Amino acid sequence: GDPKQSIYRFRRADIGLFSQTAARYTGGATSLRVNFRTVGPVLEFCNAVFGGDDDGLIRHAVEPDTQATAQPRYVALEPHRPPIPGDPGPAVVVLGDGEPHPRAEAARRAEASDVAAVLARAHREGWYVESGGVPRPCRWSDMAILLPSRTTLSHLRTCLDDAGIPYRLESGTLVYGTTEVADLLAILRAIDDPGDAIAAVGALRSPAYGCGDDDLLRWTRQHGRITYLGSSVRPPDVLAALPPEEVGPVERGLADLRARNRAAPFQAVPEIVESVLRDRRLLELCLAGRRHRDLWRLYRIVVEHARQFADTEDGGLRAFLHWADLQRDDKLRATSPVLPEADVDAVRILTIHGAKGLEFGITAVSGLSAQDPNGRTGATVRFAAEGGFEFKMRTGMETTRYQAVRTVDETMDEHERIRLLYVALTRARDHLIVSTHHTRSAIGRSHGGRLSSRLGALAGDLDGLAVRWTASDEDIEPVAVDHGPATPEAVPSAATWQAQVEAFTERRAATLARGGGGVVSATAIARDRVTGPEHDGALAEPVTPEREPWRRGRAGTSIGSAVHAVLQHVDLADPAGGELADLARWQVAVEGLPADAAGLVEAKARAAVASPLVRRAVASGHVHRELHVAAPMAAVVGEAGGADLGGVDLVEGFVDLCFDDRDGLVVVDYKTDEVPSDAAVADALARYAPQGAAYALLLEAATGRPVTEVHFLFLRGTEAVDAPVADLADAVASVRRQLLAEGGA
Repeated sequence: GDPKQSIYRFRRADIGLFSQTAARYTGGATSLRVNFRTVGPVLEFCNAVFGGDDDGLIRHAVEPDTQATAQPRYVALEPHRPPIPGDPGPAVVVLGDGEPHPRAEAARRAEASDVAAVLARAHREGWYVESGGVPRPCRWSDMAILLPSRTTLSHLRTCLDDAGIPYRLESGTLVYGTTEVADLLAILRAIDDPGDAIAAVGALRSPAYGCGDDDLLRWTRQHGRITYLGSSVRPPDVLAALPPEEVGPVERGLADLRARNRAAPFQAVPEIVESVLRDRRLLELCLAGRRHRDLWRLYRIVVEHARQFADTEDGGLRAFLHWADLQRDDKLRATSPVLPEADVDAVRILTIHGAKGLEFGITAVSGLSAQDPNGRTGATVRFAAEGGFEFKMRTGMETTRYQAVRTVDETMDEHERIRLLYVALTRARDHLIVSTHHTRSAIGRSHGGRLSSRLGALAGDLDGLAVRWTASDEDIEPVAVDHGPATPEAVPSAATWQAQVEAFTERRAATLARGGGGVVSATAIARDRVTGPEHDGALAEPVTPEREPWRRGRAGTSIGSAVHAVLQHVDLADPAGGELADLARWQVAVEGLPADAAGLVEAKARAAVASPLVRRAVASGHVHRELHVAAPMAAVVGEAGGADLGGVDLVEGFVDLCFDDRDGLVVVDYKTDEVPSDAAVADALARYAPQGAAYALLLEAATGRPVTEVHFLFLRGTEAVDAPVADLADAVASVRRQLLAEGGA
């Protein structure tokens, strides 16, 4: 192993034991020096920063009492991978100009701004990463931001949002440090403890209850303390009988918390959490922002953790809140893991502890402007190297050798913090971005300050190896990201909005009275155009259970299903298709096909991946596969209400491939039909054009974005034939007329 990666001392991992074990064997230890992960320039940078017996950041040290190893000798890493030829981006980027900031707040803002700016530039310029041995332009999911703690997370999230960079939090400490989850925990804490006024205020000020400071001030002037105990909050039956305008937001919120407090003893922890999310419309409130999917994911993580807690621990809501508090504590370091979402193209944000053992194409190490922890406060136990322990209850109440053990302990902690930085920098595979921002008071007490001093000492030795950038440089301004139509729709008047609500309520009541409406698929629309409706209301399809969940959205023959499944999971950015053979063999087995069918499945999928149309989709940077799209029938056909739609409430479909071409959305549908000639392709296109037009209608209704192109990609042998729908507008208009005519038949 590599003793320089020993970062789990809090779990009693003893780096001295590593050296003692090696010394016991007469043959000595064999050092594994060759690094197969990282390109040469990044390793040279790491060797220069950490190496050197006298001046490197990692310097050999021993414990004064036991003479056991406290810090190992630095063994230089030997690169196996050369730099990627033709890479438009530098291998190492150093953020900051070397000058200290006057205040911590300024350092954090500058650091976060730099990280966002460089990642935006890397994505815009297509810095190369290696995938399956083949270089390709980077995606957001190739990038990771590593943080030593959550101190700078809020600044980082703000800058990433401003730059339009998608991201995912993948460490428990970071998830529980977000404002959204903190608000949810405040609500749960107020439910659990009626006497916790701070939690009650936090809950009321959250979006779930929407109370402003002026509302809280009026309440405290009139009633004093903010609590749902006593007579300040009127009984539920009294409140229910009053008009809404006579009940203030604070009283309404406190009444809700009171009701939840009374119900909590009879509910499991996950049931309480889910009821808050559901009843207070927290998921719906996320739609007010740009990153609602990410916020939904945060809430899902908390719900899943609540379920795991209920399954494994013997405790109620208070015990769960105590557990959640531990997840927020940076000193804990070993937190509940968060599974990554591999199908989402977003930057990953992790703690350095959570990133150990992982690797990333582009690694940005941020949060280094934060000062080292000041040490433990309150009652503290410290374990002596020679055995036993010393403890302190409070100032002036401690065991005899506590201060001596504390000195050794804090020295060991400092050595481990340097190793933690080493772990962070060596997670990079193709590009390393590292911050040197620091304050004047923390030059020697922050990683940013240590790195800045070390790089200043190296000076000319790093020429041509690392590039120093700051966000103030004119050429790396954060890029603008298209979030949809530039001009928002006008806000409707109160009367218009009320009319829309009433129309929706009437449609919903009619649907419920029928016991649920029919569903028509895009495939059924195409089939009906060819064969004609066989009976009245033929478009309406009953909602039936799926026979096989993994087939959802895939129709046709087993060969076709296998090809679609391979194209759903293969790395489209790899034009060589290194995974195709394995995926084809696996999917052929899943479909129950003969083993020799894998060659045909692989050939068809390989033709699709190599086609100019799919390469164009990958280059767009906004690709969705097996995209389920559904919209109300009224929205699809453009009827605001009142039209007889023949019991059809929903139109749905699965789009094989959809990408954003800036001017609009482009739909791609794979077909494995036997089309040996161009004439056969033309005949097949005529049959499928209504299906493509239905996809266009659906996407436009669901997203508000125009669909500018629909393509059918016919896979015949080793060839992919691109057949676009020639007159898409006419095809869409024809399908809309068909839906209106036959839906109301």
